[in-house]
Amino acid sequence: MLELGIITSLHGDLDERFAKIKEMGLTSCQLNNYDPAKFTNEKAQEVLAASEKYGIRVSALLYNPHNHHPDDPGSQEYYDKHKYDIPDDESIALFDAFKEMIDE
Repeated sequence: MLELGIITSLHGDLDERFAKIKEMGLTSCQLNNYDPAKFTNEKAQEVLAASEKYGIRVSALLYNPHNHHPDDPGSQEYYDKHKYDIPDDESIALFDAFKEMIDE
């Protein structure tokens, strides 16, 4: 059976985001992040708390260090230029560490 979900940002109020996902009748989401500074234990705990509270499963975590905030006027141009870049070792290490925090 196919499980439908939605992509949402790791930024901002996760409790509010997860409440909205539940209100939409969805049970899973993919978290999107462009800022390595957000890969913290505190943010991982925030994800776990919201996930448990609303019964929302995090099915994927997208980390794109080249995807600047949508309000950045140069973000689309920058993304177009770098969209095929392979993540560097530091990016992969940050991603792996954050995934472990969520999986615990």
